[in-house]
Amino acid sequence: SFIIVTGSGSNFSSGNDLGNFMDEKISNFNPKVVTEAMVHAPVICDAIIDSKKPIFAVLQGKTIGFAFTQLAIYDKVFAA
Repeated sequence: SFIIVTGSGSNFSSGNDLGNFMDEKISNFNPKVVTEAMVHAPVICDAIIDSKKPIFAVLQGKTIGFAFTQLAIYDKVFAA
């Protein structure tokens, strides 16, 4: 068995929604929120690398941001 990771819709990844990094109370960019989000990047990468099952990325359309960067650690990448 194996795991397939694919995007929803016409793109694999369109990058982060910068609104996710805004402070809702003051509608301003919040570096603390960005720092907290980046803590999860190594955890995601480690999970892909350490998986007992092969993980395949199936790409269509655009691949932007962290999703593009992590393609190098998948077992196989298929692109259309």
